[in-house]
Amino acid sequence: MIVVMLLTKWMLLKISMKLYDNFSRFIMNIKEIHSF
Repeated sequence: MIVVMLLTKWMLLKISMKLYDNFSRFIMNIKEIHSF
């Protein structure tokens, strides 16, 4: 049971990290577009 919880937390963490990375890239792209 504890293992399942840890696994779920780890998966959520990985997904959120990936989302954050994509989001930051998206923001950087917007800034680059606006700089022109």
